[in-house]
Amino acid sequence: MKLGNCFLEVVVKKFEYLEKNSKNNKSHWEYCNQYKVPYICVKSYNQKFDEIFYDITDLGWDLEKVSEKIKCFYKNYIEFFCIDEPFFYEQLFQDYFFNIYVYKEHTETIANQLFLYFNENADVFY
Repeated sequence: MKLGNCFLEVVVKKFEYLEKNSKNNKSHWEYCNQYKVPYICVKSYNQKFDEIFYDITDLGWDLEKVSEKIKCFYKNYIEFFCIDEPFFYEQLFQDYFFNIYVYKEHTETIANQLFLYFNENADVFY
């Protein structure tokens, strides 16, 4: 079951993802929890990279299946951009894959696409 176009439109217009230290962080999480949509949050890791965190634990999805899909994307991202930062590789050993690091210039695009990806593939994750 997809998340639903009406929910998707509301969330996209309101916020698909949020900066970690935003004063709206709590209300963003509550909104996502209430409407059963992925909670996606972004924070700066250092001058070059951001961390994208997502929480899908309340959606009833198979966390292992989601983790494997996102891990596959992440491995390709690392390879494609020839990233050799150790903290990128440390993420690959998590049991459940809820954090990814990305170049700052990719953050907004990837965070938005992650939300859309979850919506389009929600049926696969149950």
